[in-house]
Amino acid sequence: DLGVAFVRGLQGDEDNMIAAACAKHFAVHSGPEAERHSFGVSPSKRDLYETYLPAFERLVREGRVETVMGAYNRLYGESSCANPFLLKTLLRDTWGFQGHVVGDWEAVKDIFGGHKLVKSLPEALALAIRNGLDFETGCDPRDLREGVERGLVSEKEVDAALVRLLLTRLKLGIIGKDPDCPYNDTDPNLLCCEHHRALARKMARESMVLVKNDGVLPLDPKAGPYGVAGAGASDIYSLMGNYYGTSDRTVSYLDGIAGAIDAGTSLYFRPLCVYGGDVARGNLPDTASVIVAVIGMTSAYEGEEGTTVSAEFNGDRNTLELPKVHVSVLELLQKERKKGTKIVTVVTAGSPVALNRIEELSDAVVLAWYAGQEGGNALGDLLFGKVDFTGRLPVTFPTSEGVLPSFRDYSMTGRTYRYQTKGVAHPFGYGLSYARFAFANLETKAKDEGEAVSVEVKNVGARDGTAVVQLYVSTPNAGRGAPIKSLVGFRRVPLKAGETRREIFDVDARQLMEYGEDGVARRVPGGCTYSVCL
Repeated sequence: DLGVAFVRGLQGDEDNMIAAACAKHFAVHSGPEAERHSFGVSPSKRDLYETYLPAFERLVREGRVETVMGAYNRLYGESSCANPFLLKTLLRDTWGFQGHVVGDWEAVKDIFGGHKLVKSLPEALALAIRNGLDFETGCDPRDLREGVERGLVSEKEVDAALVRLLLTRLKLGIIGKDPDCPYNDTDPNLLCCEHHRALARKMARESMVLVKNDGVLPLDPKAGPYGVAGAGASDIYSLMGNYYGTSDRTVSYLDGIAGAIDAGTSLYFRPLCVYGGDVARGNLPDTASVIVAVIGMTSAYEGEEGTTVSAEFNGDRNTLELPKVHVSVLELLQKERKKGTKIVTVVTAGSPVALNRIEELSDAVVLAWYAGQEGGNALGDLLFGKVDFTGRLPVTFPTSEGVLPSFRDYSMTGRTYRYQTKGVAHPFGYGLSYARFAFANLETKAKDEGEAVSVEVKNVGARDGTAVVQLYVSTPNAGRGAPIKSLVGFRRVPLKAGETRREIFDVDARQLMEYGEDGVARRVPGGCTYSVCL
């Protein structure tokens, strides 16, 4: 649902496009970072069809995504960028894809340089075009000319790829202006307008997750004095992940907290600069009632191959622990905590991190992720109770990296909430709120295709709030390789204190299918069971 909405937002709902969205990386991307240019995967057909392909299929069928990017790795022995099963049989013949296929940066070079499937770049280009690739990145066009001259690929095949690229440019209005295009008179000043900033703030609010709260939150904007600690509070890189644009206004976490308190409320900031590498140091006034510590990852520590600059983390992280200096910020603050000062820790990251020690050293813990240009304002809104926490974990947080399968193992066994049974610190879908909710009377009714599942949701607290209702299905008779459970729907339900509503979820028959090694979907025998989480 999120991916389809994202594509529609980028492209628009017309035949003309605002921008051409790209679904990547197709498919089963892509092995350990250091090996992805030569790595090959051969997952079971069940894992392929039930886990690795559904998101791409929905983006093509429902989102009408214009571009698909091939992955670096091989799938079943063939390069993902020259794979007739992926690019022809599935993408175009079965799903009806009408756009163009692009290879990841220099992925075509990997066909011969990394995977050793051919002996030269002209052969690699020819193989890719013949098998469904339309656009390569990073190669010399003279190698394609050589491939045509040697008869490795025909001009007709090259023309077919070129036509698909030109059609994308035509839809974008690059080739010629279409007088009927609804975007012709779009004002460029709409970019970063107040409405867009409000949306960025809303998205950041709804994505941050409250992991722990020993009663310290929400904060009183009239109380204080308040303290803010950690260099991440004023560093905009704590708001950004990899591949980010530059906004005309970026609100740091420090600025957001300062803007959320009332005039006359005291606030101090200490970055706790690093002297000597792994230890945070600095003077801390003893007047704060609550200190908000901003620690965690940035793109210096985690990111795509070659983009990180930290010696401790580079490419694939080898530990779930945060950089030592960040944990030392919390350790430094413990003397204030012993005096009665409460510690609220805000963790920035784009992937799971170890939270056990952080939770021990904190009275409340918030996962802010990389919240974007309005992240500071969103955090201020949440910490001071202007809005409630409704974010839920989109991934499972394991207890340690030791419970996870190898990066080289692309079986789903032990991976994600659907298959992991051991070593779960915080499950997929977990998150706390200021309001309290309960559910009852789960009912199921058969439909022509699928089932209708309904549940009563009640706000059992004294505060208005929004319940995040998550519906999961389990198929006990699905056989070997079946997931423990799968999310089949979720919904935000605003409820006044004491209010009860019945929510109905339409579960599509496709969500109740299982795949065999023949790649054929069949209805799971023996029925299924549903459960709800809030």
